[in-house]
Amino acid sequence: MRQPILLTDVSHRYDGGRASSLSLDRVSVDFPAGSVTALVGANGSGKSTLLGILAGTLRPAHGRVTGMPRTVALVPQHSAAPNLFPVTVRNTVAMGRWRDRGLLLPLTRRDQGIIDRAMERAGVTDLSHRTLAGLSGGQRQRTLIAQGLAQQAPLLLLDEPLSAVDAATAELITRAVAEEKDAGTTVVIATHDPAQAAGADRVLTLDHGRITHGKTSS
Repeated sequence: MRQPILLTDVSHRYDGGRASSLSLDRVSVDFPAGSVTALVGANGSGKSTLLGILAGTLRPAHGRVTGMPRTVALVPQHSAAPNLFPVTVRNTVAMGRWRDRGLLLPLTRRDQGIIDRAMERAGVTDLSHRTLAGLSGGQRQRTLIAQGLAQQAPLLLLDEPLSAVDAATAELITRAVAEEKDAGTTVVIATHDPAQAAGADRVLTLDHGRITHGKTSS
């Protein structure tokens, strides 16, 4: 089994002009392989910063991170693609294979199969040729989930995946998270949804950049 991902005494600061604020304050925590951890707390508590540290998009000002896998899949709350950019749902999901194939190499039959399966699991197969601009918020979220699944990364990070989605979409996402856990993936979810947090193996509550409470499910 893979070693756990370990944050030791990790701090992060956001610089804002003359002042800087501490968004993570000496956080030490481990994330075991094949587990689901929910990060909860008010806006600005440090949840997204902790996801950014795990994703490698943010660097600690202090402390260290060990046990990180080579590939990490980060599913943001919103797509970064502008509405006028004519990218289709399938093309968006296919971007999840770029890390393995690169931008210049064609996708293999295996890649196409992985994309098909990810779209099926996220319930977006019938949206394949639709552009992102024509999707509802829930459909966009499912497309981003499919892109994350297509990466087949050992670490899957989800930022508010159930925000503004309907019950059917929430069920699809919950099922996909359970399947990833069963496959040995480490899943970390920032969420405001009480039911999603309750279904995790562990809940970490953040407040002003510190973990103030941790609960392991029975």
